[in-house]
Amino acid sequence: MTIDTGSGLAEAWLALPGGDAPAPGVILLMDAFGLRPQIADMMERIAGWGYAVLAPNLFHRSGTVAEVAPRADLREPGAREAAFGPIRPRIAALTPEAARADYTAYLEAARSRPEISDGGLGVTGYCMGARHALGLLGLHPDDVAAVGG
Repeated sequence: MTIDTGSGLAEAWLALPGGDAPAPGVILLMDAFGLRPQIADMMERIAGWGYAVLAPNLFHRSGTVAEVAPRADLREPGAREAAFGPIRPRIAALTPEAARADYTAYLEAARSRPEISDGGLGVTGYCMGARHALGLLGLHPDDVAAVGG
C-alpha cells in the first residue's frame, strides 16, 4: 500500500492477525536500514498477538523500499558498517519538520484502514524509529494509547 504524505507517496506494509474483525492498530516505525525482511518478521510477531500493524517507509523522500534497501546481508561481518554510508544522508534528510508532516499522514492512513479498530493506536519504533514513535506521540497524544521503542 502507499500513503500520500503531501510530499510524496510512502510505501507501507500491513500485517494482520487472523480473523475477520477489525483489530487494534499499531504503527511500527522502522530503523535506519529500512523496510526489509527483519521488519516484516517484527510485524508478523506483533500481528500474532492480535494487532493490525502498519509500517511506513520513513525514507520515502530518498527512494522506494527497493531503492533504499541494504544490498548486503547485514549479518555478515562488516556489512552493517558498510551499509551505513548511504544511510547517513537519509537520516539527515528526515528533518524534524519533514517527519512531523509524515506522522499525521501515517496516523490518518492507519485510521482509514477497515482492518484497524477504533480507539487509541500503539506506536513502536525500532532503533531510530523509537525517536519517531515519541515524535508521533508528541504530535498526536490523544490518538496514541501506548508507545514503545
